[in-house]
Amino acid sequence: MKTLTVAASIALIALAGTSASGGEGRWARWRRARRERRKAASATRTATHTRDGKTVTHEVETTGPGGKSVTREGTSTRDGNTVTHEGTVTGPRGNTATYEGSTTRDGNTVSHQHSVTGEDGKVIRSREGSTTRDKSAGTVEHEHTITRKDGSTVTVESTRTKTDDGWDYEKTRTGPKGTVSKEGSVTRDGDTWTREGTVTGPKGKTATVEGKAVKDGKSVTWENKVTGEEGRVLRTGEGSVKWGDGKREGTRTVTGPRGGSRTTEWTRKREDGTVKREATRTRERSEGAEKRSSRKRVRRRSKK
Repeated sequence: MKTLTVAASIALIALAGTSASGGEGRWARWRRARRERRKAASATRTATHTRDGKTVTHEVETTGPGGKSVTREGTSTRDGNTVTHEGTVTGPRGNTATYEGSTTRDGNTVSHQHSVTGEDGKVIRSREGSTTRDKSAGTVEHEHTITRKDGSTVTVESTRTKTDDGWDYEKTRTGPKGTVSKEGSVTRDGDTWTREGTVTGPKGKTATVEGKAVKDGKSVTWENKVTGEEGRVLRTGEGSVKWGDGKREGTRTVTGPRGGSRTTEWTRKREDGTVKREATRTRERSEGAEKRSSRKRVRRRSKK
């Protein structure tokens, strides 16, 4: 019995992350290495748009943290008030889908329709909608509907109305899980914009939104916060944008309620008839998420 007790103690010490000699245990080293890999993991996106007359050629490649890529190639061609889009999307396993669509301007209204079709000829996703501007009323109205492969739909409707010192906004998104509505206002005072509003979820719970953006020369810094009904901060965001010499660059960080965050850094540069965009997104999990993940792995091993 004594031998079993000693062996069990050593096993518990190893699972806790410390070796019997007092150093870092095997599981602790594995967890630390995995945590560092996740912190360093990032997704990248590179897009090149080249104009030749009335046609723009697009090449976009998105690479995930695991190194797998999705590429999109296609063209957009203008003919009068209509722009026609067509191209292909290739997934990480080599499967290819085709997309096609058009955007048409008719007076103050711009309408669009797009669809993506798989190799089997079935529509994977389609979207259609329109945007209407009324300068005399100071309004911009937008609506679009997305239809998925399973037949479910998502409908978005929004209205923005100009005021003396900014604008008011309303937006609803209705999908299979219910409706999310947003409303509020943005006011301008010199080079400072202040936002106040609310977000109501499908279960009727309402959160408040507040934010601020400040322009300084050729740069803008911003921050915002979403707070729940009980006063708990659900999400914060901050970032900046600067421009000049045909180039724009910016950064954006969103932090969740438990401390996990996503940071996106991007650049956009124009050279002659070519626009190149690059972006990198890095994700950092909260310590609580790492601990919960570790506990789940220990439970799975114990069941085996």
